[in-house]
Amino acid sequence: MSRPRGSARHEEARRELTNMSAMRIASVWVTDIRAALAAEGRRAIGGWPGTVAEARERTRRFFVHEQLPEWFGTPSTLELEAAARLAYPMARAHWAKLADRSDEPDPVDEL
Repeated sequence: MSRPRGSARHEEARRELTNMSAMRIASVWVTDIRAALAAEGRRAIGGWPGTVAEARERTRRFFVHEQLPEWFGTPSTLELEAAARLAYPMARAHWAKLADRSDEPDPVDEL
C-alpha cells in the first residue's frame, strides 16, 4: 500500500508502526532476559534489569533486521528514539507482571 510521504496519513501510519514495533521489542526483550536467567538456573525476581541504552540498541537492531513495509523506508533518528523510549517502560511493565514473587523460596535454596 503506497502512502504519499509527508502526508498526514503517512505520518500517522509511521507512528502506528513505530508504536507496534516498540511493543514487539519490549516483549522479545523480556522473553530474552527471562530465558537467559532460566538457562542459568535463576529466577526472574526483583526490578527490571534493562536500561534505556539497551532499549536503544534493541530498537536499532529491530529496525535493521525486521522486514518492514516498503513504504516505511528507513526510520529517522527521532523515530528510533521514540520507539526506544516506548519500549523501555513497556518492557519494565511486562517484566513486573511476569516477575516471580521475591517472597517465595527459591527452589535452589531448598536443596
